[in-house]
Amino acid sequence: MTDEEIISLFSPIDKEENEENNSSSLPTILPKDAMTAFETAFNFLQQGDIEIDYNELKVFRSLKRKVELHNVTSQKQFIF
Repeated sequence: MTDEEIISLFSPIDKEENEENNSSSLPTILPKDAMTAFETAFNFLQQGDIEIDYNELKVFRSLKRKVELHNVTSQKQFIF
């Protein structure tokens, strides 16, 4: 087999993967929905079903605060 034949065997797979990635774009999530998801996850973590250490909780809380801040700023309406 030549190099071109070997490459051509993999080219259709690469094209199919690219088409799948392009066609399945992520859905748009509203900030309030993200906040609700963080609250749900935080409540779950507090139940103690999964052990997490202090650093993991610290990072989670930091992300939660960023989402909350983003939600607040996205809800602000500026009056001129």
